[in-house]
Amino acid sequence: MKIDPKTFIKDYLLNICIQCGTCTGGCPVKFRSPLNMRRLVRQTFLTNDFSSLFKSPDLWACTTCSTCTLRCPAGVKNVELIIGIRNFLANQGEVPSTIRDALENTFLQGNPWGRFRDRRADWAKDFGVKIIGEATTETLLYVGCAPSYDPRVQNVSTALVKILQKANLDFGILGKKESCCGNEIRRMGEQVLFKKLSKDNTNLFKKSGIKRIITISPHCFNTFKNEYPDLDIPVQHYTQVISELVERGKLKISKALNLPATYQDPCFLGKQNQVFDEPRKILTSIPGLEFREMERS
Repeated sequence: MKIDPKTFIKDYLLNICIQCGTCTGGCPVKFRSPLNMRRLVRQTFLTNDFSSLFKSPDLWACTTCSTCTLRCPAGVKNVELIIGIRNFLANQGEVPSTIRDALENTFLQGNPWGRFRDRRADWAKDFGVKIIGEATTETLLYVGCAPSYDPRVQNVSTALVKILQKANLDFGILGKKESCCGNEIRRMGEQVLFKKLSKDNTNLFKKSGIKRIITISPHCFNTFKNEYPDLDIPVQHYTQVISELVERGKLKISKALNLPATYQDPCFLGKQNQVFDEPRKILTSIPGLEFREMERS
């Protein structure tokens, strides 16, 4: 698929940029990277030499948190510009080797590290979790790549399973059939692979009779909810589910936790999807816990 960067001006509304610098001023990576969003928008608008402009390694520093896009007073699609440039580079085969490997691993094994697909559900083998296809349920707990394979995050998966089982919620996982949601794949510029993942995952969900999806990662939540064009299945982040269970009395927190705590809103859950209240409702329902908002929360 040939990509013409000249269309970026119209596609991402670069012509309405007023060069106020709000995007650069709010960028959380500006202190550790020379990436300057204001300058990039202007240079892309003016240049006729896209290949030279897009060779800067700074283009890969952006985390696509969307702070720049959400704060832009003119409505420039800053993050989509970054993704568009990366898509252009991916089509030219000009991506860093680490990203190339992650894309290839996702295509072959369904995860960016290339871990064996057959080991995706090893973390759940001692918890009696339903495997959809072997057992029936209409609620899918979509685990995601890191919570499935990374030992540092598997504790989140096991803790959530215990909580949902405690609340007698009927749910299941896809086991080795689960593949990457593609959120990071799209943001690394590989649109073709993302479309394949979107189509394959959507077909699998519908074929499995799933009527509700619960995600662990805010990134998976975001991409299922906003970027899967044919997915007409309700999607919830697990904090929304737990908050509902607490509110309905299905889950009672009795053990006191006598300590102060705060909460950092994930970019893909808070600012991009406006899920702010539910995590705080959970924390404030814990006996003894003193919840404190951060100064700039």
